[in-house]
Amino acid sequence: LFLSAILTPYAFPALVVVLLPGAIVAVLLGVLAIRRAEDLDNTQTMPVKNPLEILPALALAGLIALLTVAVRWAAQEYGEMGIAVLLALTGMLDVDATVITLASLPPQTLDPWTAGLILSIPVLLNTLYKAGFVVALAPKAYRLRASFPLMASVIASATTMGISFLL
Repeated sequence: LFLSAILTPYAFPALVVVLLPGAIVAVLLGVLAIRRAEDLDNTQTMPVKNPLEILPALALAGLIALLTVAVRWAAQEYGEMGIAVLLALTGMLDVDATVITLASLPPQTLDPWTAGLILSIPVLLNTLYKAGFVVALAPKAYRLRASFPLMASVIASATTMGISFLL
């Protein structure tokens, strides 16, 4: 949300309208899960990596350059639907690249409400993707408990998005 507020302020209000219900649900369920958490095995440690490594930064820059060209092509060929599909597919893996790519489009390419809705799709898909990782990697006893806040937040935000289409 912060990156969108800075780079795509015209899309930010619609993005907040769609994502806020999901964020509220996720926070409430997350707090509930933490309060109910049993003692977990904390003996395993995760390796700490340098967040300033150059290869991930170069990969992000390359992805953004490729996406910028692809989105402009999709906009010319298929209009708003082309932009939405391309950003949804790529945003499933990297939402930041999606926000930056949307920000690179000429301002009148999308109206603000549509831009916010289009930007919310990859955010929701990315959240589902992460929920899938939780289900795949969490110990069996914790899969539902760990993934439920993510899935419930997507349902809340997707419902809000659906309602916004009806209005």
